[in-house]
Amino acid sequence: MRQVRIIAVLLLAILLVVFSVQNANPVQVRFITWQVETSGALLMLLCVAIGVVATLIALLPALSKKKTSAKSEESMPETTEDIS
Repeated sequence: MRQVRIIAVLLLAILLVVFSVQNANPVQVRFITWQVETSGALLMLLCVAIGVVATLIALLPALSKKKTSAKSEESMPETTEDIS
């Protein structure tokens, strides 16, 4: 299992290098009055990172709710009642 993870990480790293080399051309980004020129690869990676952070922030309430309910279930003692 550990070797599979290492191979997957190496493969992703190689793909990232190939992606960066092929998209190194500068692009111009304009937003309202703000303007910047950067490489296309850097811009796309920044957009992906912002998307990951936004997704994690959106999932935080659900994740904390699951964690809280799991803790409360662990702390509750099991009761066995015999209904006759």
